[in-house]
Amino acid sequence: MVPRLPGHGPVPRIYDTATRQLVEARPIAVAGLYVCGITPYDASHIGHAATYLAYDTLIRLWLDADYTVRYVQNTTDIDDPLLERAAATGVDWRTLAAEQTELFRRDMESLGVIPPDHYVAVTEMIVQVSDAVRRLLDRGSAYRVDDDIYFDNAAAAASSPWHLGQESNLDRPTMLELFAERGGDPERPGKRDALDPLLWRGARDGEPSWETVLGAGRPGWHIECSVIAQEFLDVPLTVNGGGSDLVFPHHEFSAGHTAALAGRTLASLYSHTGLVAYRGEKMSKSLGNLVLVSSLVDSGVDARAIRLAVLSQRYRDDWEWTDELLAEAQQRLASWSAWASRGRSAGTTGILDELRVALMYDLDTPAAVAAVDALAAGGSAPAEGDLAAIDALLGIRLVRDAIDSAGLDPPSATLPTAAPASRRAITTAASAGRTRICNFGRRYCNAPAGAWGGVSGVFLRSTHTPPEEAIRCLSSPSRRSVCRNSTSPRSSSMTSCAHSQRSACRTSTSRRLSRSSNGPRSIYRLSISARPWQGLPRPLTSDGVRSGGAGRWLSAG
Repeated sequence: MVPRLPGHGPVPRIYDTATRQLVEARPIAVAGLYVCGITPYDASHIGHAATYLAYDTLIRLWLDADYTVRYVQNTTDIDDPLLERAAATGVDWRTLAAEQTELFRRDMESLGVIPPDHYVAVTEMIVQVSDAVRRLLDRGSAYRVDDDIYFDNAAAAASSPWHLGQESNLDRPTMLELFAERGGDPERPGKRDALDPLLWRGARDGEPSWETVLGAGRPGWHIECSVIAQEFLDVPLTVNGGGSDLVFPHHEFSAGHTAALAGRTLASLYSHTGLVAYRGEKMSKSLGNLVLVSSLVDSGVDARAIRLAVLSQRYRDDWEWTDELLAEAQQRLASWSAWASRGRSAGTTGILDELRVALMYDLDTPAAVAAVDALAAGGSAPAEGDLAAIDALLGIRLVRDAIDSAGLDPPSATLPTAAPASRRAITTAASAGRTRICNFGRRYCNAPAGAWGGVSGVFLRSTHTPPEEAIRCLSSPSRRSVCRNSTSPRSSSMTSCAHSQRSACRTSTSRRLSRSSNGPRSIYRLSISARPWQGLPRPLTSDGVRSGGAGRWLSAG
């Protein structure tokens, strides 16, 4: 959960790759963020962590500025590197993708990264992608080469608001070089232009394929993100983000595909993070020079120290991970924790304003970290609200009662009753000691004492006895859901999900990790058995907690 802070922070300004200048990331109504996800064929590493922590910081700033945020991320669970690794290791590609997605989920959870509202596997979007490619064919913005289908850059530029180079600002020779290095096929015979990207790959022997309106095959890389972004967010997005190695060709052509399909630009702002090196080379799965988040955590490293190490670097810069950098972060965490344990002092320190100003200017986390360093070294105990500010804006929880330090009180009244939910509501798996919980956005779920209470998009476990009643997710034909308490005692294994054609509720085996897009920050499915009953925060009123950050990264297995 993300603490509510006094007042509202400023709208962040971040660097836009397309215009090459700092741009105010001001949402029109809702902050729409799409960040490209992993190809799950190997464990997530510090380079991944750096990217997702950068946009986690952006989300925290939007929340602090009192914006509703919709965050979507994909997982490319069908791609050549995944198939090649599966073949080399003798593991089914679907099993490999599920295992590595689960490991990524755990890594992000340990780092305190706010989960996306929708975490979407490409294999769940085959029908939507094939329909989009068919529309491009019908409009003359795509063409066939044997069994494959390519995007026609020239035709799209003539009929849409996009042109080649609009996002990347690269010249053609550089584009050709990067296109060949990053999955393109400039030498393919029959293409109208060497830079035309693949939209649909026809079926090949020994490769997975799907029967669609295009015939058998599977999606190309760039069209996947274009379709997922349009399916779950309004375009133009507020921000389209990812690593700087995605500037071209991936984000360039995702923008082109979206413009050709929707007649609008993909995003108002294109943001990219720097690359992380290790021992002199870019950290890369293909090179194998990885520092794995999971390995560090398993070796006993506090995940907060990993987060601090990353936050000490400018997100747009290329930088190198070293043992010394981690040691410095561990010492910093120890210093901050010692300062946090001194009790509370009277008066104010101004740290909230310092953090807001630093982070507003292009997510300047090194300046924000330095501000806390100076405060912790000053000798005085934290003032009221200091720890909540550090938690909310930097994602570093220094003590368990950081939210209580902001002066928040538990509720004294019954929680509001449930209201309609997302059209993609989902539930947690029920087993011994677990409760199924409905995903319902910014609405409220009326829960008895001892149950998980949902307040303003936040689920908190009480310190009482395990829940006697299950919260059911009821799906109506309009694909909207409501939360209800089951009237049956001890019915934690019960969940009712019904839909005339397709259930809007997804079990824990779903690869889509969804939250409602209706509220300021909605809910995730929660892995309830992961933490003990005692010592956790009490349910808070909607005035006590800013919506967001309440959930857990969920299993995609």
